[in-house]
Order: sequence, then structure tokens, then C-alpha cells
Amino acid sequence: MILFAPAASALQGWGHLMRCIAIADEVSAAGEATAFHVAGDTATAAMLLRGRHPWRSGDVGMIATAFGAATVLLDGYHYSDEDELRLTTQGLAVAAMDDDGHTSHRYARLIINGNPHSAAPDLYMSANSAQLLLGTRYTPLRSSLTALRRPSVRIRPVVESAVVVLGGSDSTGLSDTVLDAVTAHTTCRVVVAGAEPRDIPPRTWGRHVQRLRWVRDPESLALSMSQSDIAISAGGMTSYELAYLGIPSVLLPVTERQAPASSELQRRGAARVVTPAVLATLGNTLKHLCNAADEREAMALAGRAIFDGSGSRRIAQALIELSREAASIRGSSAACCDRKETHEQSTPLGQLE
Repeated sequence: MILFAPAASALQGWGHLMRCIAIADEVSAAGEATAFHVAGDTATAAMLLRGRHPWRSGDVGMIATAFGAATVLLDGYHYSDEDELRLTTQGLAVAAMDDDGHTSHRYARLIINGNPHSAAPDLYMSANSAQLLLGTRYTPLRSSLTALRRPSVRIRPVVESAVVVLGGSDSTGLSDTVLDAVTAHTTCRVVVAGAEPRDIPPRTWGRHVQRLRWVRDPESLALSMSQSDIAISAGGMTSYELAYLGIPSVLLPVTERQAPASSELQRRGAARVVTPAVLATLGNTLKHLCNAADEREAMALAGRAIFDGSGSRRIAQALIELSREAASIRGSSAACCDRKETHEQSTPLGQLE
């Protein structure tokens, strides 16, 4: 049994949870039991996990005990060395998803960093006993994307559809500005990730609302992404999925942690980056790319070359091996304790020192 403990909330977004689900799906497919620790917005997390993996909220260690887990995968910037030590002391094998070396992970047995920009062994010098899974071979993309990925790059001369994905809750409030730019500088259909607004504001995009369609379900959104000619996205896991699918993207890093990954995708030719400081240039960037089919084709080819889509399966196999090893050690320790207790109970009192 492997327990996944991702950070997940409206403020933090859903990237940590979604990549853990991608890995957990592969673990389940291989026949190993899984469960989730959920904190924060349990309603949304429950919706995403429904029918896939059991979950509970509360203390991670107590939930691991309740599910009988041998291994815990921690995925969140709030987890510290002290958390890893506490779980290790409890007899659990700790694995950690890491993006930038936010802690030393000295008590972790397995460290995964599938980013294209920061997967350097030097980040984990203190984690002497950990197995390191680093680089884009270990980027945990959803297995469902494989079926959606086109056999080859297909670029339309004219952009007919775009997708806008700004994170689980658009906590930065960029949606209005981005939709204004998209509707003002393109004439295509636009799929927007999230819930449809109740009221249409008196803004540019409000005058073009007939071209907009909101999609909330993650799998439906993935299909829309795969069918789009261009994307406007926040950084993070969605930008990796778009690159894998071969969708030319304009990236808007909405947090400091998203900026390095977005810059790396731009450096590799898979995306264009528009930072909040120069958000006014978004419209012109979109207009240029819509009229530059050759450039969009080059971006699509570059993105597809970065990720092979098998990262989740590779991570799952490593987790399963770690979990079975941990369960075996735990079983041996329990058997040893049982034998010792039996021996002590059967030893005459006069023979005890």
C-alpha cells in the first residue's frame, strides 16, 4: 500500500494532486494498493479522486497506519525534514516529489524531480541514501494523454481553436485580462478551463462570449487541449502536458516557482513566455503566432521532444519496489518481535537475569 500526500487547495492549485493521481493510476494498474491523504479543499479533491483512489483527511501518519501503508509519497512545499523524520520513525518509507530542493530530504528513500530545469543531483547532496529519479524521463504526465497525442505534428495554417488554462482556481485573477487579449486578437473558438461565470462582464471578451466554452472536467479539458491549435497557460504541470501533446503555448508564470520551468520551455523552443510585468504584450504575441504557422510547427516539434509520456509509469515502478521492500522489512521486524515475545513468555522466571 502506498499513501499519496499531495498539497491541494484553491490557492495552491491542483498540479500536485493531479501529478500524484497520474502516478497512483499507474501504481493501481500494476496491482498495488493506493490511498490519498487530502487536506484543504476536500470537496474538489474528492471529485477528482472519486472512483479511482480512497482518501481521508487528518494526520498523514495516522492515515498511513489506518490504510496499512508501507510507503508515503509527500508532494508539497510545506513538507520538511522534520515531517520526513517523523514518518520514518513511524516505520514508513518516505518518498518525496521535489521541484527545487525546498528541503534537504535527508530522511527520504526516494526523490523525484521531473522538471526540465532543476533536476540536478547537487540539490540533494544531503540525501545520501535516497534513490534519485531526475529529469524529464520522470515527469509524471497523465497516461490518458498518450491516446490523445497525435502520431505526428499537424499545424493548421489558420488557428481555429485555442485553450486557456490558468490553474485550478485562477487565484491571480488573470482570466479577464487574458480573455480580453485572446478575443481581441484572434477570431477562433476558445475553450476556457474552469466553471462558467454566472454573469458576463462588460469587457472585451463579454462581447465575444459566443466564441467561448468553459470546461471543468480534467479529462474533457485534456481532450480540448489536444485539439487546440494554440494554448495560453500558466506554468507548471499543464505546460508540460501541452508540450507533450505538441500544442504551441504562450505561458504566463503566475508564481515565482513557475517562472524557471516556463523559461526553460521557452529556451528549448516549446513555448513563448509573457510575464505579468509585460502582460500588455500578450495580444501581440498571440497575433504573431496565429499568423506564423512555421513557428508554431517548430514549437510543437520542440515540445514533443522534451517529454516521452512514460514518467508516471517509471515513478510507479520505483515506488512499488520501495513499498515492497519496506513491507518486507516491516514484516521481518514484526516476526522477530513475535519470536522474542514468545521466547520471553516461555522462559521460566528463575532463568531470567
